[in-house]
Amino acid sequence: MQLPRRLIVAATGFAVAPAAAVAELPTKPVVPVVPFAPGGPTDAMARTLAAAVRDSLPQPVD
Repeated sequence: MQLPRRLIVAATGFAVAPAAAVAELPTKPVVPVVPFAPGGPTDAMARTLAAAVRDSLPQPVD
């Protein structure tokens, strides 16, 4: 059984796309947006999460 050419091209594109996406990471700082008032529990959780993410990402987290 022969696979249609479109299926082969699509499968190849899907196989190569993740490698190309990982090659270039953004260089701008990541800015988390918390839609609640500062000083509340949601803000504290977001700041804790941002501190944890800051250690694992190569770009700065503001």
